[in-house]
Amino acid sequence: MDVEKAGIRKNLVINKLASNVSEQEIEARRKLLAALKVHPREQEENRYLLERGERLYEQFLGDQRVQVGQLMAQFLAVLEKQDPHAISRAREAFNRALGSIERGEVW
Repeated sequence: MDVEKAGIRKNLVINKLASNVSEQEIEARRKLLAALKVHPREQEENRYLLERGERLYEQFLGDQRVQVGQLMAQFLAVLEKQDPHAISRAREAFNRALGSIERGEVW
């Protein structure tokens, strides 16, 4: 039986060692952990930049297209490492680079 397709969902909380943890604290931890389950390339701000890059890639030809492709590949490589600090820096740099390309600046 496919549990996801059947819509069956079970949670098990073992709190024997931390018996004084409240339900609110448990729920807060679950929310934090849920955010960790999402791969960085699926996070909204990263997805937006990748879609923007894809649009520019389709729009341009020649050297500009190659440049956008290289920028996207670099950003994706950083996303794959799943390092939040590196991703934040790469996201800012990628955003600036795409903006420069969109404005027609020599990059």
